[in-house]
Amino acid sequence: MPLTLRRPSAPLRPTVPPPPAVMLFLDDFCGGLCHCLVSQGQTVRLGEPVGSSSCGAAVHAPISGVVRAVGSGALVIENDFQNTPDWRIEPLACLEDAEASHLLARLARSGLLTADFTPLPQRLEPCHALALAVLTQEDYLLFSALTQSIFGGLRALARLVRPRRLLLFHDPRCAPVSRAARALCFPGELIEVDGTAPQLNRRLTGRSLERGVTLGDLGCLVFSPQGAAALFDAIYLGQPHLKTTVVLLGPGGGPPAVCTVPLGTSLAHLLTQTRRSAPTVLQGVEKCGRTLRSHNAPLTKTDKVFTCLSGPALTPTGRG
Repeated sequence: MPLTLRRPSAPLRPTVPPPPAVMLFLDDFCGGLCHCLVSQGQTVRLGEPVGSSSCGAAVHAPISGVVRAVGSGALVIENDFQNTPDWRIEPLACLEDAEASHLLARLARSGLLTADFTPLPQRLEPCHALALAVLTQEDYLLFSALTQSIFGGLRALARLVRPRRLLLFHDPRCAPVSRAARALCFPGELIEVDGTAPQLNRRLTGRSLERGVTLGDLGCLVFSPQGAAALFDAIYLGQPHLKTTVVLLGPGGGPPAVCTVPLGTSLAHLLTQTRRSAPTVLQGVEKCGRTLRSHNAPLTKTDKVFTCLSGPALTPTGRG
């Protein structure tokens, strides 16, 4: 799917080499703790399931290597740098020739999260609405870096589930989003919402969600730019959710960097490889981010932006 788009101010995308090891949280989703499927000393392949849950959530090995440690809520995999794929990874030769039921079942086991951090429902049909939300400046940076995969993933999923509505929600301040969508022939509705997006659920369903009810339960699938890009890997490459793309801000007024790394990569590895140094790093933006206790914190599926602060280290206020 050769989609191209010229961007006058694309974010920097430094190439980050893979880490020597990754640490995966077995609760890297909403709904509870995954049951660990591997043991210490076991060899795992890229994309092999290492944790599963009855609610549909799943954790997969983002690298191939050896399991070096297994704890009550996390495990560590040492990288063999071979990226030997699991036998379940099946790239598509042609989307039109693939059986929809097979692809939908594979998607439900892929460990993908929707924009509200819930696992992709095991039952993807019926799908009343399929949406992409680009509501912050950081979302726009990710959107700019992942545009081809985002639209490829959304188009492919829309072809499979045939939603009644295909929507692109974007903040009015992110005008290039709508221009990009028109340039790439986004086949749905373009809707502007406030950047804080408290009304997104109401715009999709007509009401506020009751406690314990997700948009997916109502047949509305909303994806962040990261989640939509992961759809492309899952549908076309046959890969579960194995990597994440995050935005690095600061220190100072330098340009942001957008980096793609395997899940479980430590923040310290990311900072070293992008040549950024800061005594304090926030998980989130400067106005409302949480101070990380350690730069060794592993990246998870829900991480989106980290802010490096110059000056003396701050007292930690959140867990790293």
